[in-house]
Amino acid sequence: MNIDHRAIAIATYNECMDLLYRDGGTPEITEAITLAATSKYHWSKVGGVQQFAVSDWLMSRVFALAKEPVLAINFANASLKHDQSDMPLWMQASLHEGLARALQAGKFYTERDAEIAIALELLDKESNEEDAKYIREQVRDIPRS
Repeated sequence: MNIDHRAIAIATYNECMDLLYRDGGTPEITEAITLAATSKYHWSKVGGVQQFAVSDWLMSRVFALAKEPVLAINFANASLKHDQSDMPLWMQASLHEGLARALQAGKFYTERDAEIAIALELLDKESNEEDAKYIREQVRDIPRS
């Protein structure tokens, strides 16, 4: 059996992100979790550090949306445990955005704000303004209570 793990990982990641950002309401949570887990599984077969971190970030994202803060925080923390030395600053900021979103889901507002500050500080140092802009929009999208 010849499985194209990379193609499946990319396709399910993209489909999950499309679902998360689809206009018109809340995505189907079960479908989002399934897509994120499928992407994570296939990246575990062929990915590298960046893909592993982003896979954990995506799992955190869908669990935050599902109002499962323990799982969201666990996956967000896992995303930050991957070696970030070769990651662009925008990607590092995105991982902190993920933890901030997970902390928001758990109503840890002080910790959420600290992660937002870290993400924005990293984005201020990012030389690629287009990538920084995209992550800043994600940070702005985090609910504030």
